[in-house]
Amino acid sequence: MSADLSMWEEDYEIYLESYDNDGGKRRKLSKRAFCELSEEMMNLVTWSSIRTLTPAEKRRMAELEYLMMD
Repeated sequence: MSADLSMWEEDYEIYLESYDNDGGKRRKLSKRAFCELSEEMMNLVTWSSIRTLTPAEKRRMAELEYLMMD
């Protein structure tokens, strides 16, 4: 993970608003966890533009979208 968490600041603020609107039904991610998951998601998005994702990668992407309220 990149050491600079500030690059995800705006996305994390949007996530927090979505989290508040969701009523806390999902576990709240720390900023660090959110950034790590965001980077993992970006890697999967990049791979999906190069090749077809495996079923496991597709499941992981769906899980990340759920956790990050995307």
